[in-house]
Amino acid sequence: MTSPTLRRLLINGRFLSQTVTGAQRYAEELVKALDRLLGQEPRASRWSLEILAPRNTNRRLSLKNIPLREVGFLTGNAWEQLELPWHARGEWLFNPCNAMPYGHSRQITAIYDAVVFAHPEAFSFLFRAWRKPNQLAAGKIARAIITCSQFSKDQLIRLCGFKEDKTRVVYPGIEHILSSPADDSIIKRNNLSQKPFILAVSTANRYKNFAAVDRLAQKLMDRGKNVSVVAAGGKNTRVFGHAGGQELSHVQHIGRPSNAELRALYEAAACFLFPSFYEGFGFPPLEAMALGCPVIASSAASIPEACGEAALYCDPADDEDIFNQVCRVLDDAKLRENLRSRGLLRAQEFTWEKCAQESLKIFENIFMPGRD
Repeated sequence: MTSPTLRRLLINGRFLSQTVTGAQRYAEELVKALDRLLGQEPRASRWSLEILAPRNTNRRLSLKNIPLREVGFLTGNAWEQLELPWHARGEWLFNPCNAMPYGHSRQITAIYDAVVFAHPEAFSFLFRAWRKPNQLAAGKIARAIITCSQFSKDQLIRLCGFKEDKTRVVYPGIEHILSSPADDSIIKRNNLSQKPFILAVSTANRYKNFAAVDRLAQKLMDRGKNVSVVAAGGKNTRVFGHAGGQELSHVQHIGRPSNAELRALYEAAACFLFPSFYEGFGFPPLEAMALGCPVIASSAASIPEACGEAALYCDPADDEDIFNQVCRVLDDAKLRENLRSRGLLRAQEFTWEKCAQESLKIFENIFMPGRD
């Protein structure tokens, strides 16, 4: 009996040359989970996956079953648009990180949200000029679109004209935050053990609503609360323009922590605050839940879909509501324990193994007989 023909799929590895934010995190963890799946499940043994990456790749994933091949001489958008299609010619291509080459028809693309259409003011002119047409083209060119929440699917259909029947929801995993032991040096280095602190984690951007976190810190001081507010995350003025360089005058901003440092922050915080106006999914509140940190989250966008009944919700546009919900958690030990317990259970529902399995089903559907 002859063995089944291998199904070959190339992976756009440009994300390995980019700064790690939520999109790159998704791409890395999904590829690692697919790699584990190829070594474990019999049905996955019919697949041959390979990463094509530019030569300025600055990270290497520890993979056993998916090789990485650096190709071309260009970098960035030029590599993705000019060289990647040439090296992927005649093959199926999976783009796991929000962008795709125009000159390739046989591709599957992961697009996490429609935020550049919903909040264009939050991005630089150059980023908008590149991302908007690329995202609109993905809806027409890609054979399937993978997105990370029902909210994002609805937004992509409404704002970008994506077809419902080829836009699939696959929830990401969250257990990556458990992969590294906590590095407590960040606590000592920033003197965070002196009093309880509220943690906020995000890239600094207008729609992430860090301004409300800053106003909360001022309000807590004005009302005599012996608690500090700590903000962790990077800035990217190239992508977010002036909105990516927001100054936080009342919070303690500690920059972009490593995964191990971030784990230590989640574990040490009195609670986690996530007042974002817009998220395609939102890793931070579920990362906090996975580490037993009580979560106060925005009631907007996909956040209730992700957090379920495991978070205490606030109106992100109402400073007094944010303050009141935070104070409820700080002042009520029973509520904190309840949120902690529910959060641990909720976080367990999102795994990268499940994400990889569901993504593989989408790939298999594309490879069905009769499809080009």
